[in-house]
Amino acid sequence: MTSQNSNFCVCVRIKPTTCPSFYTNGHQEDCKYISVGPQQSILLMQPNSTCGNKVFMYDRVFDSQTKTLQIFQEIVKPILNESLLNGFSQTILVYGMTGSGKTYTMFGNNFENKKEEEIAFEGGVVQESVRFIIEKSPENKIKAKMSYLEIYNEQIRDLLSQNEQSNNNLNILEDLQKGVYCPQLIEKDIHNLQEIQSYIFQGNKKRTMASTKMNEFSSRSHAIIQLQLEIEKDMSSNKGFKNYFSPKLYLVDLAGSEKAFENKGNRLKEGSNINKSLLSLGNCINILAEGNKKLHIPYRDSKLTRLLKESLGGNAKTLIIACITPAFKYIEETINTLKYAQRAKNIKKEVYENIKQIYEENIQVQQQQFLAEQQEINKKLFEQFLYLKEQEQENFELQNEKNKKQQEEEELEKKTKKNNQQKNKIIHMKKNNIINLIIRRIINRKWIFINKIKRINKHKIIQ
Repeated sequence: MTSQNSNFCVCVRIKPTTCPSFYTNGHQEDCKYISVGPQQSILLMQPNSTCGNKVFMYDRVFDSQTKTLQIFQEIVKPILNESLLNGFSQTILVYGMTGSGKTYTMFGNNFENKKEEEIAFEGGVVQESVRFIIEKSPENKIKAKMSYLEIYNEQIRDLLSQNEQSNNNLNILEDLQKGVYCPQLIEKDIHNLQEIQSYIFQGNKKRTMASTKMNEFSSRSHAIIQLQLEIEKDMSSNKGFKNYFSPKLYLVDLAGSEKAFENKGNRLKEGSNINKSLLSLGNCINILAEGNKKLHIPYRDSKLTRLLKESLGGNAKTLIIACITPAFKYIEETINTLKYAQRAKNIKKEVYENIKQIYEENIQVQQQQFLAEQQEINKKLFEQFLYLKEQEQENFELQNEKNKKQQEEEELEKKTKKNNQQKNKIIHMKKNNIINLIIRRIINRKWIFINKIKRINKHKIIQ
């Protein structure tokens, strides 16, 4: 198994002039404060600061005139070609404050208030990445499955699910083979551009959006598209087995970081949860950047960091596109974003290609084996069914016998009770007869005695 040492690749993009919200909030007036310097650097001029100008170095820097397609061609496409198609999982993640052009970078023009047929499948990193994979499919025999979720207020929603009732808060599980995953998450097979365009449109339509002071169409949730690939490769393998690359591509559009006082009500709660999850992400990046393997990495502090565990410290290469706005009134947020991205650049890890073996010597034989196994299973199930029916009949007969015996015992007991009652009645009658006889005898003796006394008295009188 091939492995590579991999650093986070970090790029910075200044909000492009083609972004719909560029000519709002005075962006065009402030462009002079941020410029692209030599050797892929960002020069930040702070005329009112005692610290002077700041310089930040990155792997690539793109100014406001750079189109998304150029970014894809120069940085994303080579990564996909060299890493993803060779079995290495890849994450592409956009980070920045609200209104800095993150969703525009990932998806192109905003999908709000547009019909599906009106959307051109071009312009965003997501669309161009998928186009690249689909175009490579005939050459590399690629199979792809897609899932799409959002994390909103620390709850996970499946954006491809049609069942809203069971889709409010998906669970997260983790095992050695699958890593971190949501078992209820729907996966769609991808065969062409039209299919994935439809799924992306469906997901974006369900995604939580809202108007804030900083962006009229602001993404209020973290969105993660996952493509699970299966790439057939001609590699040496055991007879009867075929080797496949099985990398994953994570496309992550983070919600914007912002100050809490900029929002009120529901937006305040959303902002609080967004900042909390981004803080957890920052803590993980800080610890990983230190390179101390003994330190605990708090992936479980938020749903976002749990789902991005493989992207941050696991077996996946990572590209971060940090989006910044040229508006000077947001210079503090811009500096925070640049520092955040600079720390991520220090993360180093070793990644391995994802390979699985599939037995394919004879598909027809496999099908016959499957049918034979299915028939054997059906036979065993039928035998078990007959056995259970036989057991049920035996139990029924035993129960009947038991009930019959119980009924006989009850009848015998009833008969015995009746006989005892009759016997007691006879005894009682005999007893009464004896008593009556004794009483009559006593009475008779009494009368005899009285008569005798009378005769004696009468005799005395005569004398």
